[in-house]
Amino acid sequence: MPIFLKIAKKALLWSLFMVFGASLAGAQTAGVGAWPTQKPIRLIAVFPPGGSVDQVARTLAPALQVELKQNVIVENIGGASGVIGTAALTRSDPDGYTFAVVFDTHGVNPSLKDKLPLRHD
Repeated sequence: MPIFLKIAKKALLWSLFMVFGASLAGAQTAGVGAWPTQKPIRLIAVFPPGGSVDQVARTLAPALQVELKQNVIVENIGGASGVIGTAALTRSDPDGYTFAVVFDTHGVNPSLKDKLPLRHD
C-alpha cells in the first residue's frame, strides 16, 4: 500500500475517533448516566455491504471494541442514498448506544429529496 494511502487511512481513523469521542463526552455530560454498560453498541452503516461506508464502519468497530471494552455490532441498513439507515438511527432508543456512519450524501439529501423521515435543522 502506498505511503499516502496509509497516512490518509490513519488520519481518517483519528478524525472518526475524535468525532466519536466528542459525542460520547457530550452524552455523558448531558446526564445520561454511566456509559458504557454491558449493552452492545450498534453502529449503523447507512449503505450496503462492501462500500466505503461499510469499510469505515468495519475498520472502526474492532478499534472501538478494544478501546471501550464493549461489543460493537455493525449493521448495514442501505437504501435511498442513506436515508433508510439514518431513519433507523432516528427511531432507535436515545440511550447513546446507536451511532451511524454516513457519507456526504447525508448533507446533500435535504436539497434533493422533498420528504425525509428526519429533520435537518
